[in-house]
Amino acid sequence: MNRDFIVFEHLQLSQARVVLLLLLVLLLLLVILAGSLFHFSTNTFAGLVFCCVGLLLVYGLGFSRYRISGYIRLYFDTIEVIEKSCDQVSSFQISKIKSINLKINGVYNADPVMIRPFFSGEHNSSKKAISKLVLITEGEKNVLKIRAKSMNFCLLEEILDRYKASGIIVKATIFK
Repeated sequence: MNRDFIVFEHLQLSQARVVLLLLLVLLLLLVILAGSLFHFSTNTFAGLVFCCVGLLLVYGLGFSRYRISGYIRLYFDTIEVIEKSCDQVSSFQISKIKSINLKINGVYNADPVMIRPFFSGEHNSSKKAISKLVLITEGEKNVLKIRAKSMNFCLLEEILDRYKASGIIVKATIFK
């Protein structure tokens, strides 16, 4: 039994980001309202608005939209979804899966030593390499947001070929 596998990070939208954005927008509105009510000087008002806009820019550029909620392992015979929060493992047997749709939008490499120059087409170290895996079984459809980290694409192709040989409809779009 071959136990080689490919690992993806399972991502979920961070709700804290939405709350933080609302608080920053409310702060900006409060500064504008206070400026009109208390008749701040032009320099004070401009400084406060500039600070609020700066906070919004730092928020927009500095915070990740997604958080890692678990991992997904693709084996030759099963697919496992591992949730970090409750140590729950959902296992999908290949015989139960009707179709797989996989879209990889690049590979995220967190190690700065591994980052190649921009002209190198081999590695995409974009943090925005959010991808998607759709599993359709007999009773349900699972849409999973994933992020691929440095991985063996030959092994991924072998696993997907094994899935195709098992009668699963496999659609894969892979941008390395």
